[in-house]
Amino acid sequence: YMPTHPTHGHLEDTLANALAYDFAEKGIPFVFHAVNRLDRNTSGTVLIAKNSMSAAILGNAMARGEIEKTYWAVLRGKMDIGEGEINRPIKRVQESIITRRICDEGEGAPACTRYRVLSAHADYSIVEAKPLTGRTHQLRVHFASIGHPILGDDLYGTADARIGRQALHA
Repeated sequence: YMPTHPTHGHLEDTLANALAYDFAEKGIPFVFHAVNRLDRNTSGTVLIAKNSMSAAILGNAMARGEIEKTYWAVLRGKMDIGEGEINRPIKRVQESIITRRICDEGEGAPACTRYRVLSAHADYSIVEAKPLTGRTHQLRVHFASIGHPILGDDLYGTADARIGRQALHA
């Protein structure tokens, strides 16, 4: 796990810092342009642009849905094999700057997640998920809302010593 960019409590141990150091060692000017980012404790691919023009092009392509994001997750509980869609709006919990929740239509931002159950076992299921929108914590909130939180997600489910983070990979 490595935070994408500096935040409170993570000023120097970030992807932005690592890339800035690497480019400086090579004598190459560098400004960090993250096109996407991942939630804390989510593993996977982060798309970084080398310059502001590339960042704008890639950011616009992502906004138009031309860059597809796919995640794999281990969820608590046994789900039925097949495909599904969770189309429920999400909004920030009023008292929190971090936590999100499902809400009624018109209250929050539209959020849609398509998923396919790849494998189902007695106490967990493995899914492939594609967020059609890009809301903060979208997959975590959506799966928790249907009674299948992501394994190890200590914000929307429960921590799990077997993994030490949420079982979510981009």
